[in-house]
Amino acid sequence: LFIERFCMTGGNSPIGYLKAYHTNLYLSADPVKVREALEEGIAAATMFTPEKMTEVSETQLRVAFDGDAVLFSDESERIYKAHGLDKFFEHEKAHENKPLDHV
Repeated sequence: LFIERFCMTGGNSPIGYLKAYHTNLYLSADPVKVREALEEGIAAATMFTPEKMTEVSETQLRVAFDGDAVLFSDESERIYKAHGLDKFFEHEKAHENKPLDHV
C-alpha cells in the first residue's frame, strides 16, 4: 500500500487536508471523522482493531467490499432471507464465477 501523504491534525477535522491532497480514500478509526469525509464526498471507511491478532502477509493487501444491493444485485440476500444460510452458500458456490449484476 503506497501512502503518498500523511498529516496529523491534533484531533481537528482532517477535511481541509483531504480536499487539498485530493484524497482518494480516507481510513480512520474515528467513525465521526469518517462520516464527515463521506458527507464531503470523499471515499472513507472506519478501520477496526481486531480483538485477536492473526498472522498476515507483508506483501498483500486484502480488501473486502460489502455491496449489499447498493453496488450489486440483491439476489443472494433474497435467497438467504427466503431459504436460509445453507441455501445462500449453495447459491454462492454455484455462481462463484458469474459476474454480479449491477443495481
